[in-house]
Amino acid sequence: MAILVAADVESGALAGFVEVGLRSHAESCNTARPGAALMRAAEHWARKQGCREMASDARIDNNVSQRVPEALRYEDVDRCVHYRKKL
Repeated sequence: MAILVAADVESGALAGFVEVGLRSHAESCNTARPGAALMRAAEHWARKQGCREMASDARIDNNVSQRVPEALRYEDVDRCVHYRKKL
C-alpha cells in the first residue's frame, strides 16, 4: 500500500491524496487538477507492482472525486450501496 499526496505549490497545503494498494479483485475489471496527477502517480506505482489493470472507488455522492477517473478514461463499471447495523 502507498499513500500519495499533492500539495498546493504556493501554500504547501494538502491539495489531495490517493491511497493505492493491491487487491485480489476489482469489480468488473477483465487535467490540471491535483487529482489527475495523483491518479497518474498511482497508475505508475501499480505498473511497477506488475499490475495490468487499475480500479478506482469514489463515494456515490462525491461528484468531484468521480470526475477525475472519468476524465482519465476510467470506465464506470458498478455502483454499490453499503449497509450497516449496530448491534
